[in-house]
Amino acid sequence: MKIIVVLIIGVALFLLLKVLGLFKNYLVRKYSKWVRKFNVLPAIELITWLLYVFWANDFLFKEKSYYQYLVASLVIILVAFFAWFLVRDFIAGIIFRVQNDLPANKNIQLGSINGKIKSKHLTHLIVETTDNQMVKIPYSKLQQEVVSELSDSQGADEYKIMLTVKKNVTKAQIEEKIRILILNNPWSNFRKKPMIKLLSEDDTNYSFEIKVNTMEHKHMRLLEKSIIDQLLETD
Repeated sequence: MKIIVVLIIGVALFLLLKVLGLFKNYLVRKYSKWVRKFNVLPAIELITWLLYVFWANDFLFKEKSYYQYLVASLVIILVAFFAWFLVRDFIAGIIFRVQNDLPANKNIQLGSINGKIKSKHLTHLIVETTDNQMVKIPYSKLQQEVVSELSDSQGADEYKIMLTVKKNVTKAQIEEKIRILILNNPWSNFRKKPMIKLLSEDDTNYSFEIKVNTMEHKHMRLLEKSIIDQLLETD
């Protein structure tokens, strides 16, 4: 009978956590920036299952003579698991830094990930990918990947362009026109998507901040001039 109770509660917890997961997906769609910054669901799931395991152990075996040994065994297993989880990335990080002297902002390729090193930590590496995403990579994962340094010509330099455009079409149409001009420009790095942000607008003009990437630093002004000239031609 006790085993049935434990199983029922286990299934109920599983379903409850699934519902919380669906609710989290809803929050991600509605408040994506806030939810990603404060993502506590994995911690809630872990704590819930740990409490369930200890409760089930107490509920089923508390009257048994070997109960205290079961509790001690569970504690030892959990401590060993968490210690290994933390220590393996720490040790892998030491080995990685010894084998690879990679400074911040160095362009690298890690397996299928291509990007720029933003920061190095004790247990992980933060890389900004070519599509402007920040990726957190545990050092233990890097042991299974080929690490390649890219020359400056293979990397990308980011550049901001402040642009004022006449309000002769909709904002979306202008943004799409700017995006196409950048991607088709020979000076731009087509592997990294441009970031276009509307700063302000009045009755006659839109003001944009545009983040673009070039293959080399010397191409930045050429890219800016080319975009402005082509926009003026189409006005």
